[in-house]
Amino acid sequence: MNDQIVYAMAFSRQKALERLDSLSLPISEHMYKLLALPKHQSAFHWKQELKGWRKALTRYNVSKTKSSNYNETTLKKYLYIEPLGLEIDLDLLKKIIEDEYDLKLKTPKSFHIKLEKVIDAFIKAVMTNNDDWLKGL
Repeated sequence: MNDQIVYAMAFSRQKALERLDSLSLPISEHMYKLLALPKHQSAFHWKQELKGWRKALTRYNVSKTKSSNYNETTLKKYLYIEPLGLEIDLDLLKKIIEDEYDLKLKTPKSFHIKLEKVIDAFIKAVMTNNDDWLKGL
């Protein structure tokens, strides 16, 4: 689908927030996995899914009114603060991933800072409709 067609579709803020809410946990989990396991055989798959979700969120950002449905603060709330903003949330997600892949993750204490930066880059990509954020991964 080309950009002209994508931008021709417009959504209500409620529908856009519902879509964002439904994607927030999968996006956060895939970001975590991609950073914690960059050489994993599924890394390419995770990147492809993140690209698709980024495109979906960009599409839903086109509003029926004049302003966008999302701003950076809203996206940060849904993609980082709520699902991953607390240390206990990161620890739980780490445990889930370790159990899912039957391995032990060694993440540095500063891991949350790197994760937040990648999510911030993803948010900018949603706002600008590009996938440049993937080049650093």
